[in-house]
Amino acid sequence: MARGKIQLKRIENPVHRQVTFCKRRTGLLKKAKELSVLCDAEVGVMIFSPQGKLFELATKGTMEGMIDKYMKCTGGGGRGSSSATFTAQEQLQPPTLDPKDQVNELKQEIDMLQKGIRYMFGGGDGTMNLQELLLLEKHLEYWISHIRSAKMDIMLQEIQSLRNTEGVLKNANKYLLEKIEENNNSVLDANFATVETNYSYPLTMPNNGNNNNIPSFAKANYFPYGIDFNGGPTGRFCNGLTMVDGIAQLLGLPLIPAYSEATGDQVLRGVNYASAAAGILPDTGGNFVGRIPFDQQIHNFETTLNQVASKSGGAVTIADSVARSLFFIGMGSNDYLNNYLMPNFPTRNQYNAQQFGDLLVQQYTNQLTRLYNLGGRKFIVSGLGRMGCIPSILAQGSDGKCSEEVNQLVLPFNTNVKTMITNLNQNLPDAKFIYLDTANMVQDITTNPAVYGFTTLDKGCCGIGRNRGQITCLPFETPCPNREQYLFWDAFHPTEKVNLIMAKKAFAGDRTVAFPINIQELASLN
Repeated sequence: MARGKIQLKRIENPVHRQVTFCKRRTGLLKKAKELSVLCDAEVGVMIFSPQGKLFELATKGTMEGMIDKYMKCTGGGGRGSSSATFTAQEQLQPPTLDPKDQVNELKQEIDMLQKGIRYMFGGGDGTMNLQELLLLEKHLEYWISHIRSAKMDIMLQEIQSLRNTEGVLKNANKYLLEKIEENNNSVLDANFATVETNYSYPLTMPNNGNNNNIPSFAKANYFPYGIDFNGGPTGRFCNGLTMVDGIAQLLGLPLIPAYSEATGDQVLRGVNYASAAAGILPDTGGNFVGRIPFDQQIHNFETTLNQVASKSGGAVTIADSVARSLFFIGMGSNDYLNNYLMPNFPTRNQYNAQQFGDLLVQQYTNQLTRLYNLGGRKFIVSGLGRMGCIPSILAQGSDGKCSEEVNQLVLPFNTNVKTMITNLNQNLPDAKFIYLDTANMVQDITTNPAVYGFTTLDKGCCGIGRNRGQITCLPFETPCPNREQYLFWDAFHPTEKVNLIMAKKAFAGDRTVAFPINIQELASLN
């Protein structure tokens, strides 16, 4: 296709006209210099700005010499004919000084430039004659043109980068606006979730979508969440499978639907009641607006039992099924991250670390006992990890080290939960509670990262800011490509690889990670 002719005309906007003049002038001088170097040609250029300012370039010698040569070529007639030429000797060898004179001329130019530098910075005798000042001005203008050209290139690159970022942000904004409309203009749908709560029948997994249809900031139903999950984003705060997805696979069980999405016979095969940002205490996670506290999750489980009983002909027929089911519960992390450690919550002023741990486990005991009274007999209770080492907490410090203060805060909770497990096993007939030591599992990985193939332990694969933990994954953000080398997926949650490693440890591990028995042994009990 032939290129159409473009009609050139004067730029009316004076600012745009000046910018174009500077840019095109710089490009013209640059091309002239390149032509001179590449072809050993003599090039002279004179440009007058709209304001009458002169810009000139003589690639060899001076502009006066170039003009004299031009006058000689044209016979002094100003505008010579296009047929005017130099002699063959002049074409092959420009009429310049001999080498010694050239060296002397270069030395004089260097001396003049050094003198000019001293003159500009106040050194030396501080005087220059008119000819030296004019020559210095010529060099400065040439340097400034190069500086402006480089500056213009950088600015254009930055503008293009900002335009690219603008496109990404527009797409993200469009997505968020659509979610706002879906939620009847209630709240902005973004993700700042912490480690989720877990609870299910017969087997749970971390939150896989129960927050999707409520007005909540704690959501993960958008890309890049689920980038490695078959089916894409579901609500799981991970790039792929969660720890309990891995346990389900080891048990030969299918992935279980969220309570908010389970319909018909699906509830007979198990339901996930987990809700991101929810905690043991009802106020936990209020900074995320919508969430389903643990007490409400238990109530939802009771509702499911009533539905199943009505379909199967009575509660007696499902009692054996519930007793054989596995209940996976992992509560407490949000009660610290989204309650005790939040400055707008009063709990830290009301309780010290031990008192808060006692308060949580007392309530936790009542909740687990309620599940037992609803028919549950096999319980997997997960402890808390070293929360002072997650990217969200690391980003709050300046030294890049784990917060031992936060790590020490959660110790009373883990200690109390272990005691609770022992007491529940002793006091509740036929109850079988086991404790998963998440802290020990993760510590083994962080102590031996090379053994497991990890290279990055202190940053999220997806996120923004220091340690990629100040803001967790935004919609359409591009995550790291080497996810299998990262311990953390986002500001709070581990990657799929870590989840599957911990699933194997919990399933068949020794007493250092599963107490008093592991999940495989628990599942085999009658």
